[in-house]
Amino acid sequence: MTCHPDFADEKISEPPVRIICPPRPQPPIIQSIQTEKPFSIGIKWKIDNNDQDEITAFKIFLDGKLHGEIDTNGCHSFSYEFIKLQADQTYSINVKACIGQKKLDEYVYQCDIESKASNELLLKCIVPPRGTLPRIERMHPNGIDIVWDAPVEDEDVKVIVYYLHFSFEDFLRYSIFTRDIKY
Repeated sequence: MTCHPDFADEKISEPPVRIICPPRPQPPIIQSIQTEKPFSIGIKWKIDNNDQDEITAFKIFLDGKLHGEIDTNGCHSFSYEFIKLQADQTYSINVKACIGQKKLDEYVYQCDIESKASNELLLKCIVPPRGTLPRIERMHPNGIDIVWDAPVEDEDVKVIVYYLHFSFEDFLRYSIFTRDIKY
């Protein structure tokens, strides 16, 4: 890059600054991975050994918009998780490899450059299956037996744990029934 003066009295800087643009990195090949969080999608990819030293970051895109960025920090394989997604919506996902700018010599600089987009994944987030409302089966001095119908599972979603949440008001309402009433 050479600076041309706007005024005749200005001097051109010496020596001139050179900017070098590195070759465009190869786009990664991304794959979907299973996640355990509901309403989430996971992806993974690896760096080709030839590009490992040059790639400095990856930009992750969700529906064409930048969603996040990961610095390589010397790592070889990467994963990324999208959380809090909408159920029953298909998302377009891709990743770009980036080579960052840096100073190569006193007057030589490398500009930053991105790869083309990776392969596109069209994915839906995992959604917990809908179950039935819990109901009280039996109350006894040691507690309450609560039952519910198990949800229908498919090949993508497996139920591994159940959580029961009761508000304080529910606790008070149910505890009234279990108290001994004396006349």
